[in-house]
Amino acid sequence: MKPNELFSLENKTAVVTGALGLLGKNHCRALSEAGAKVIVTDLDEKKCIEFSKTLCPGSMGIGADITDPDSVKNLCSVILHNLNQIDILVNNAAINDIFVPKDSSGENPA
Repeated sequence: MKPNELFSLENKTAVVTGALGLLGKNHCRALSEAGAKVIVTDLDEKKCIEFSKTLCPGSMGIGADITDPDSVKNLCSVILHNLNQIDILVNNAAINDIFVPKDSSGENPA
């Protein structure tokens, strides 16, 4: 049996914040593989749109700043206008998801 037959998210809409980061892209791919329409949300709308095209049909890229309440309200309005529902939220946004290893002194070099 295929994994998406065991766990189907068909006809579901999933929003992933911080979707262009290290984990965000993998969250998007997993949700898409399970059949969800994925809303790729991050600061760079152009990159969100480009990445959403690699996911299942119906997925969308929408730029938004989740630290700005007006931006979040606009995000919700656009999603509900286009897809009529939000079923899943992966609140993945972070300030910086780039891992910088500590040097031998225990400090982050940079």
